[in-house]
Amino acid sequence: MGIINILIAAGLSLLYPGAGQIYNGQTKKGFWFFGIAVTLWLLSETIFARSWLEWIILLFHMWSVIDAIVVAIGIYRGKRDLSFVRNWKGFVKIAIVIVVPLCLLLGKAALARFVLINYIEQIGKPPEDPAKVQREIMEYLEDKYGEEFEAVGEVEYSPMSGYFSLVVRPKENKRVIFAGYKHSYGKMNDTYLTSLWDVQFQDEIKPLIDEMYPPQNRWEMELDVAVSESLSEKIDPKNIPDYQEVREQYPDEMPVLIKMFLFKDMNESNKDEELEKVYRLIQFCREKGIKDYDIYIVYYEERLLKEKGRDIEVGLEYADYRTHNISVIAEEAETVRTPKDLEKYLFEFPK
Repeated sequence: MGIINILIAAGLSLLYPGAGQIYNGQTKKGFWFFGIAVTLWLLSETIFARSWLEWIILLFHMWSVIDAIVVAIGIYRGKRDLSFVRNWKGFVKIAIVIVVPLCLLLGKAALARFVLINYIEQIGKPPEDPAKVQREIMEYLEDKYGEEFEAVGEVEYSPMSGYFSLVVRPKENKRVIFAGYKHSYGKMNDTYLTSLWDVQFQDEIKPLIDEMYPPQNRWEMELDVAVSESLSEKIDPKNIPDYQEVREQYPDEMPVLIKMFLFKDMNESNKDEELEKVYRLIQFCREKGIKDYDIYIVYYEERLLKEKGRDIEVGLEYADYRTHNISVIAEEAETVRTPKDLEKYLFEFPK
C-alpha cells in the first residue's frame, strides 16, 4: 500500500496543487498550495496575462507534485509524524480542492460562450433597416443607369465585410443578374457592367463552346469578363456600349476567362483532338481582338459522372478522378502556331 499511497498523493497534486498535501495529512499546507494556485490562475486570466506568469504557475505545480511525493515517501518510511487520509472528512477536503478549480474553469467557459454569443448577435445585427437600404440601392441603380430594375430576393447584410448586398436584374433584360452593394461607410457600388458584358461575351463564344464541348460533357464552366475600376470610370453608365465595342476600344483592359471542368476521358487516341479544340479557342480570341485571356480546362474521368451524378460540386474530394489539364494565357499563346504547340501546356495528373 505504501507505493500506492505515494502514487495517489502524486496524482492528486498533479490534478491540482494542494490535493496531494491534504491526502498526506497536511491540511493547512494543502489549502495554502490550493489558495496560491487559484490566485496565480486568476491573475493569469485577468491582470497578468503574460507568458512568464504561465511559467511560474507550471513551476509551482511541479513543486506541489514533488513536495507531495517527498512527504508521502517520508510517511511510508516512518520519518514523518503524519498519516494518509482515511476518513470521509479528509476526502471531502480533497474534493473541494479539485472541484472548485473545475467549477472556475466551467464558469470561465460559460462566460466566454455568453460573451461570444452576445458579440455574434451584435455584429450580426444590421446597422440600418434592411428595407430602407434596399430602397436606397434600387434608387442608386436607377439613378445611375437610367433603367428600371427589380430585386431578386431580399437585401442581405454581411457583418464580417460590413456591407449590404442585393441581387438585382434589369426589367428589360432579365438574363443579366448582378449585385448592388451599400457599405458601412455609405459608399455604393455594383457589378452591372461585369454581369452585362459577361452575358454578351457568353452569347458570342457559346456556339463554339457548344460545338466542341457538348453540355453532357461539361461539369462546370465559367465564361467571364473582368472589368477594372479604371475602365468602369471611362464608361457612361447611361449609355453603356456593347461588350464588343468596349473590347475594340479598350483591348488591353478587357481580360476574359474561359474555364471548364469536363467529364471527358483524355488519352493518346483523342489528345490531338482536344488540343485542336483549345487551338480553336485561341484562334477565336485572336479573330475577335481579345488581347488578354486565360484558358483553363480540367479533364475528369467519365466514370465520375456515372458514379456520383451531375449535381456534385467541383472540389478536391474528386481530385483522384482528374486525368489532365490544359492551361494557357494570351502571352504564352503568342508562340502557338499549331495544335501541336499546345502539348507543352498539357499536364497529366499522376496516378
